[in-house]
Amino acid sequence: MNIIEVCVIEYPGQVEAGNITFRQPGNDILIDTWNVAGVPQPTEAYLNSLIPSLLPTYLLNQFKSQSIMWIDALLLSTAITNSFESELDFISYGLSTNLQEKGTARNYIAWRDAVNATRLSIIAGIQNNGNPIPTQSQFLALLPAIPSNPPAFVPTGIISVKSILVTSTSTYTPSTGLVGAYVRIVGGGGAGGNAAGGTLGGAAAGGGSSASCSEGYFTAAQIGASLNITIGAGGTVGNQGGTTSFGSLMSVPGGLSGANSANILLALACALGGASPAIGTGGTINTQGTPGGNSCINGVVIGGVSGYGAPSYFGGGGQSRTSAGNGNAGGAYGSGGGGAFATTAATTGGIGAPGCVQILEYIGPTS
Repeated sequence: MNIIEVCVIEYPGQVEAGNITFRQPGNDILIDTWNVAGVPQPTEAYLNSLIPSLLPTYLLNQFKSQSIMWIDALLLSTAITNSFESELDFISYGLSTNLQEKGTARNYIAWRDAVNATRLSIIAGIQNNGNPIPTQSQFLALLPAIPSNPPAFVPTGIISVKSILVTSTSTYTPSTGLVGAYVRIVGGGGAGGNAAGGTLGGAAAGGGSSASCSEGYFTAAQIGASLNITIGAGGTVGNQGGTTSFGSLMSVPGGLSGANSANILLALACALGGASPAIGTGGTINTQGTPGGNSCINGVVIGGVSGYGAPSYFGGGGQSRTSAGNGNAGGAYGSGGGGAFATTAATTGGIGAPGCVQILEYIGPTS
């Protein structure tokens, strides 16, 4: 942990907004600019003295991000072990007319939900009870195992299942006979940071963070005759992504922009990726977005790499750059845009990917 991470925690949003910047002559990290309203610039010695007290918060935030990636890898490997190309491919068999295949898919979904619930329980134990932060192997050992030989699915009043993907703001009217729906929503991804041009130096900006994601089951009575869906736009030119909402039942914020980068000459510098946005509300499972990648620029040899756009629940964000150009746009729904890279001419960060709403309707008999 260094004074950059200290400022991210101690002065929320100020580093991401570019109000605090840093330079790194040699091995030391020093404050370059300080524009925090009403707060005098602290010394580097004071910031370093805060590291012991802030280290637990920093390590917990790291664990939150890493545990999401560990779970994503576990879900993918389990799907591949069962001869499916991806988690979504596995889940799609929940629509199968073959009751055994449907039972296997629903068993996988229930196990995935139990894995995510266990992660939240572990985090709560760290925060509330002072439990130690587990290593990757310890964390995976604490997760429930997927049951083998699941029973065939036995429908109880459900005659069909319908999958709907909403990618633009609209009014959702449930299908006739709706019993309930499992809904997943993600906000718009944050944009990558901009990079300033210069005569001799270089600049590499941070990547945008991914949007938060919420999901849950809602009965037909909760949904009503219709409700409004708002789709969060991807962040553009250094802006946060938009909020996605499913009526008043669920809402999730978009990802945050990566930090801009000044043109650097004869020095080393970095620009932070966008921080995780706030957690969503209303879902059975509410997950924060992933931070964007940090950048690094070497103003001595004019080389480096911009920050990558963070992946969302649905997939990867904009790739980082090692040569001059605008940042790469986010790919999957809700993912962050990549940071820009510049030498002589200024460049702009990649736009974040827009959000979406995924609805799985459970439909019963209509007569």
